[in-house]
Amino acid sequence: MNRDAVSVPGRVSVIRDIVSRMRQYGISSLEYRDNTDLLHISLEKPHEPTVSAISPAPLAQTGVIRSPDMGIFRAVHPLRQGRPVQMHDEIVEKQIVGYVEAGEVLLAIPAGCHGRITDIMARDNQPVGYHQDIFLVT
Repeated sequence: MNRDAVSVPGRVSVIRDIVSRMRQYGISSLEYRDNTDLLHISLEKPHEPTVSAISPAPLAQTGVIRSPDMGIFRAVHPLRQGRPVQMHDEIVEKQIVGYVEAGEVLLAIPAGCHGRITDIMARDNQPVGYHQDIFLVT
C-alpha cells in the first residue's frame, strides 16, 4: 500500500473490508507484504455467549472501555458540540463516552460500567483497533 496515495480513513476502510472478508471465509490470520509495507492481521475467535440460570453479577467497579470496531476515535460527536470525557470524570453505565468513525459509519462507545475515568488511552482523531482499550474506569 502506498502511504501517500491512501488517506488514514481510506486505509481504515480497506482494512475493515479485509477483516470482514476474513470473518466471512473463516480466515484467522493474514499477512500482506509489498516493497515498502507489511500488514499482519490476526483475528481472535469470537467469545461464545454463556447462559446462566442465576442472575448476572453486579457491574464491576473497575473496567476497561474498548473500541467497538477499528476506525478513527472521536472524543465528541462531530456534528454536535459537547465536552469530551476527561480524566477523573464520573461516568455511568451506558453513557456515551466517545465514538469510532468506521468509514462512513459513526459508532458510539457506551460505558460498560460506572465509575471514574482513571486513564484515557486514545487521543481524538487517532486510529484505533478493534476492541482496543480506550478508557480505564475504577
